[in-house]
Amino acid sequence: MKKIALIIGHNEKNKGAYSEYLKISEYDFYSKVLDVLFKKYQEAFNLKEEFVKNIQDKITIFRVPNTGYSKEMEKVVNTLEKNNFELAIELHFNATPNHNQYGNTVLYWHKSIEGKKLAELFQEIMTSYTEVKKLDLIPINSLKQNGAYGIMKSKCPYILLEPFFGDNKIDTNKIDIEKMAEVLFLFLNEINQVKISNNYSSLEEENKKLKKALLEIKNRIGEILDEAL
Repeated sequence: MKKIALIIGHNEKNKGAYSEYLKISEYDFYSKVLDVLFKKYQEAFNLKEEFVKNIQDKITIFRVPNTGYSKEMEKVVNTLEKNNFELAIELHFNATPNHNQYGNTVLYWHKSIEGKKLAELFQEIMTSYTEVKKLDLIPINSLKQNGAYGIMKSKCPYILLEPFFGDNKIDTNKIDIEKMAEVLFLFLNEINQVKISNNYSSLEEENKKLKKALLEIKNRIGEILDEAL
C-alpha cells in the first residue's frame, strides 16, 4: 500500500474560499470531510477508534500559519520528505470572481505520468459518484501557477484536487461533506486496490461496473483473435 499524505488546503488563519451555499470554508470543509473519511475506514475494517485516530493524525498534514504561502508550503514539503510519503493529495474547492463556473479538475506536474493517471482516476470517480462534470486537467510547469509549490517541489507524486466550485449552485447541489468523504474513500481504495467486504452500496456498484467492463474487454479480445484466425 502507498503511504499517502492528505494535505488540507489553507489553514486556520487563512481558510480559503467560502461557500455561501455550503456555509463553510475550504479549510473547515475538509477538516470535517477527513473526520468522516476515517470513520468510514473504522467501520469498513472494524478497527478501534484510537488506532484510526492515530493513523489520521500521522497522514493528515496542515499548513501551519506562517509569513506566507511559500513558507507554509516549504514546511509541508519537508514533512512529506521526512516521513517518506509516496503520494501527496492536496484538498481544495474552487471559486471564481464571477461565480459562473462549475465542474471538477485536478492539478498535477506536467511530466508526471503517475500524477496524470491519478488525476484522471479521481475525475472518473468524482463524476460517476456525484455527477459533477469533468473539466480539463491542469498540468503545472511553473511556480507562477496557482497551487504549484507542492506539485513542483515535492519529490513524490503530488496532485491538487479541485472537485467542485463552492460558489456555484450547480456543483454545490451535488456535493456535501458525506459525499466528498465517500469519493475520497473510493479513490484511496482504488489507488491501493483494497478489496473491502461491507455494505457500502456505492462501492459495490463500482466493483460491478469494473467486473462488467473487464468481461467486455475479455470477450472483445476473444472476438479479435477469432477474426485473426
